Amino acid sequence: GEWVPVPPGAKIIEGAGAVTGATLRAASISDPRVAAIMLTGEITTRYRRAMRRDPYYEPYWEMWAEQEQHHYAVQPTDLGGLIPTLRIDTTRLDAGQVVRRAYDFIA
Repeated sequence: GEWVPVPPGAKIIEGAGAVTGATLRAASISDPRVAAIMLTGEITTRYRRAMRRDPYYEPYWEMWAEQEQHHYAVQPTDLGGLIPTLRIDTTRLDAGQVVRRAYDFIA
């Protein structure tokens, strides 16, 4: 995908399993302006994009899917109303559209 500039001073917690209540509370200690942006999408779209991005990941896809299921079984997706949260269904969006929606949310 394309590179996107990040506003100075911004902190990014990246990764599907990285956004938890604990990580968000920790991030907000030094700066209360914390928000979460959760990307979702149809499984077929996610698979296609993942394989296009990294075709060597294919043998690990099923393992990742099981880990994701476990993560969401123990970590609620609503984050308990801890912080402002934006959910973006990326199924019909390109990377630029996703970034613009996210940036608008945090700006």
